[in-house]
Amino acid sequence: MWGVEGDFGAFGLSDSTTTSVAPPGHVSLTSSTRVSADWLGTVRGRIGWAFERSLIYTTAGAAFANPSFQQTNTFASLGPAGIETFSTSNIRAGWAAGAGWEYMFAPNWSGKIEYLHLDFGTLTGVGVVPVEPVNITHVTTFTADVARAGINYRFAP
Repeated sequence: MWGVEGDFGAFGLSDSTTTSVAPPGHVSLTSSTRVSADWLGTVRGRIGWAFERSLIYTTAGAAFANPSFQQTNTFASLGPAGIETFSTSNIRAGWAAGAGWEYMFAPNWSGKIEYLHLDFGTLTGVGVVPVEPVNITHVTTFTADVARAGINYRFAP
């Protein structure tokens, strides 16, 4: 059996971290980073093996999300201190792949459980420290693993 599936929903992904180091020429550097996303959509193909009322399948296709990346670096140096910030937020396209199991519990109705791995590549940007001639390149990889359950209605007879 094969088919095409699309979905859209709230994602609620959020992660943050704070790191402190002492780079050369500075007393300290504190870096605070936050990555989040509010929604997720996919358009995927599915192919699987149907038996009795069950379908075991693999799925792969395009994924879309709105990742937001913010980072603030606070420098304490022997001279003047500095604060550098960088943020970006835009709609990103990536890919999704996974597997699942669907069970038809009534005519045209089925329930499913599914695992997806999502990859949206890297978010990159450059920030400038105002008090020093320093550019900082920010790079973060945006991936997620999602387990979900759902109920489907099949419009075809």
